[in-house]
Amino acid sequence: MNQNSRHRIVRHVAGVAALAVFAVGCGGSSDGDEPVASTPASEVSTAPVATEAPVATEAPEVSEVPVATDPIEIPTVPCAEYVDESGYPLKPCDKGVLTETLQRDLESLFPGIAIDGLFGGQTFEFIKEYQTSNGLEATGLVSEELAGQIADAESLGDGSDAATAPDDTTVDTAVEADAPAVAGDEVTEELCNGLVGNPDDPDFTSARIEQCGDLGIDIVGEG
Repeated sequence: MNQNSRHRIVRHVAGVAALAVFAVGCGGSSDGDEPVASTPASEVSTAPVATEAPVATEAPEVSEVPVATDPIEIPTVPCAEYVDESGYPLKPCDKGVLTETLQRDLESLFPGIAIDGLFGGQTFEFIKEYQTSNGLEATGLVSEELAGQIADAESLGDGSDAATAPDDTTVDTAVEADAPAVAGDEVTEELCNGLVGNPDDPDFTSARIEQCGDLGIDIVGEG
């Protein structure tokens, strides 16, 4: 075989090989499937997934339920025993510093009041008398506000034109108004002795305390 024939054979073989390579590149896989185009990872969308926003709810308003308070029971006087006061309001049969302070404040209105820290019948009646004179309900109970008013009071009417210390004429008027006629409207030892320790007696007034005191008889006793 000459050299020209060899060259033709080599070119033929090379041409066949080139055709085979071209056929594989254009035809895809040998199974006949369509070529799958791949997308670069950098081009893949990474859009965030939308989430539902929480719905704000308002807390229901809680209304305050009024607390029922029991009325204060007023102990019976004269007191069988005294208990330590627990604060205001002060009431009969209490004992302690607040009661003693109250009695000291009452002394300018009711001279002769016993200052012993015992809220007895006498203090109870004087408180009711003060409340009545000032247009208040005569309960005999002493709130903190009432105690402050008594401390600032200059007279039984709490600021009225009445004198803080009654003169003889005022005392005589009080005797006529508050006490029944006794032995020519005179205050006697018998009357005073009957009032000792009896603050609930209608005759047991601030005027009587002074009058009996002038006779040397202390009708106040405790509280």
